[in-house]
Amino acid sequence: MNNMEPAVNPASDHESQLDGVQIFINNNIYHPSTSPENDLEWEAGILLRLRHQFFLPYEALILVSDAIHDNYNRSVLTIQEKLSTLVSTEVFGSTAFKAAFDKIHHQEQLTRYRLETTWDKFFPTVMPKEVILNRAEPSYNWINDPQLGKIMDEVFEIGYYIPFLQSLEQFLSIKMVYEAVMLSFRQSFKKNTAANDNQQQDVSYSDVWDGKYLKCHPLFIRHNGHILCIQVYMDEVETGNPLGSKKGKHKVCVFYWTLMNLPPIYRSTLRSIQLLGIVSCDLLKERGVDVFLKPFIDDLLRLRDGITLTIRNVSRKWYGILLHFVGDMPASNFVGGFKEGVGGAKLPCRTCMIVRDDLESIHHESGCTLRNSILQYKFQKLRMQN
Repeated sequence: MNNMEPAVNPASDHESQLDGVQIFINNNIYHPSTSPENDLEWEAGILLRLRHQFFLPYEALILVSDAIHDNYNRSVLTIQEKLSTLVSTEVFGSTAFKAAFDKIHHQEQLTRYRLETTWDKFFPTVMPKEVILNRAEPSYNWINDPQLGKIMDEVFEIGYYIPFLQSLEQFLSIKMVYEAVMLSFRQSFKKNTAANDNQQQDVSYSDVWDGKYLKCHPLFIRHNGHILCIQVYMDEVETGNPLGSKKGKHKVCVFYWTLMNLPPIYRSTLRSIQLLGIVSCDLLKERGVDVFLKPFIDDLLRLRDGITLTIRNVSRKWYGILLHFVGDMPASNFVGGFKEGVGGAKLPCRTCMIVRDDLESIHHESGCTLRNSILQYKFQKLRMQN
């Protein structure tokens, strides 16, 4: 442990206080130019910062955009009035003179769609995507079509997912995050080399990287510890009144991911926790977590097999695994295929075969029969499929 390099401190650099979007905005939005394209970029950058930093809704952003345009128009009128006393009538009434100001007067107003398109064009924004949960079994609803009258329209149940690989690439592009990941790679390589050469017998456990599961993982061994490890967390959130008569009606499930290559003291900071997806709890329990997280699983498989990402102008092949899932008891049981509430379950523990009547008399693992992980999960999967 004494040979370890000093941990990278993400809070020591100003870049760590901002995500990739805010860093880009800080470097660009305060220098608007006369180009209409750059004016649009400048305005969209201001609105994007308000959205990210102060969580303003789109309605408020459109109001700010209208205020910016009104201020432009007021400034133009003031400039025109002052120029009318300084230039000749021929110049003031010329077509070229009027055209120069018409560019500002006739700027197109931002809408939500145009704003999101502009963000996607100019700024490193990872936009959420819809996940259809009932693609094979859509429901139907009558709608009024302007040409055909009443017609039946497909209604899909939808959740929202943040593309994982795009989000990971953007997160790794932050200077302090990239340096922390490279440091974790070097430390893993040193530990493995020392252990293989019998130069170091470190049996202390201070982090998940010291555990046997990770050290014995085939991908970890194959790449000398140069892999990205992902932690996924799930929790339920009641967006309405939790004490009201309609509690649970608007409950949503939120999934987050954390890069475990960061130093332990920074993994739990808000800027290290990335949003993965959000979906209605009722829909998730009806359709299954595997349906909603299928895009994430597909991305994980690509990352396991190796994917080339360009990070800070350097292209390299990255490998990674889902190291573990964390959550409270109901969330962990649900994702594992068990009953969420175990109040009346005969076998209340998901790791052993203890029965409810023995909970008060058996207090040690040695007195329990552990579940066979492979057989038990195959049994649970078979029950879920049937």
